[in-house]
Amino acid sequence: MSGFPLVELRRVTTNLDHLRIPMNASERAEFPGEVPYWGANSIVDHVERALVSGPLTLIGEDGAPFFDPIRPVAFATDEPIWPNNHVHVLRPSKFADHRFLAYALNSIDYRPYIKGSTRDKLNQADLSAILVPHPELAVQRAIADYLDHETAEIDAFIADLATLLELSHERVHAQLSDSLSRFEAETRPLRRFLSATDQGFSPDADSSPAVADEAGVLKAGCTNFGIFRPEANKKLLPSTVLPDSSRVLDGDLIVTRASGSIHHVGSAAIAQNGGRTLYLSDKTYRLTPNAFASREYLVEVMQSTAYGDVKASKQHGARRRAVERMPRWA
Repeated sequence: MSGFPLVELRRVTTNLDHLRIPMNASERAEFPGEVPYWGANSIVDHVERALVSGPLTLIGEDGAPFFDPIRPVAFATDEPIWPNNHVHVLRPSKFADHRFLAYALNSIDYRPYIKGSTRDKLNQADLSAILVPHPELAVQRAIADYLDHETAEIDAFIADLATLLELSHERVHAQLSDSLSRFEAETRPLRRFLSATDQGFSPDADSSPAVADEAGVLKAGCTNFGIFRPEANKKLLPSTVLPDSSRVLDGDLIVTRASGSIHHVGSAAIAQNGGRTLYLSDKTYRLTPNAFASREYLVEVMQSTAYGDVKASKQHGARRRAVERMPRWA
């Protein structure tokens, strides 16, 4: 969007933060409905009525991923909403398009504007001073229309890739299970193939993930279908110091110990941190194989149908812990 004149955001929007009202989960439960209840970076819930109607541009105040180059921090909406106190609410002027503003706000460098020693925060004064490109309204709408079309196609492509990936994983699992079923070897408890099992704990952390050169604690979804997802973490607060013994290194075998999803419990993958400093949480294990097994073999076995059957038989309650109760598989 270079080449267009720049203006301060305050010149092309009206700030409606005074209309925000936060509600906790129990309060929202008293007013169920269809109106989106917005938080810093997403729709958190739905409630009975709206506080403000679109068109609007929304941008996180605190807890938004301002330094993640992939995730958006600003959103455009045309519908009535209930915003909480973690999201700024902007009404575009008659000279601005709310979609164009959202795209513009998702493309800037926030380092000059973010305040907060323990949690990234974009206060109202700094928000108002952000410089955004300001072409003629017709040009803004043309750019927004084009980007809407392109991003919709990209989203559809990503959804198709996710479906293909899931199908390919199912095929791999079926082939692996078939191969293992033909190999008539005596099974052993998983612990017989391990020299160490480490577990971390979950300190207070930011809701946004750590990116390269930052530190984070792993979430339950960090392992999936044998793939390690380093972005599935919560960024540590600057004041938090975790022991080196819980730090995750490239090549570590990580297993999800507890999750709200049965598919994630017992899921294993080999860590590749992508430049992040990551730590075990209370929902993850690090398994260190002994001389009788390799990390790669254990990951493959722990994706098999037979392993999944053992997991399913060991589920207990909402936390669904399983890995420490694997009695007869390795």
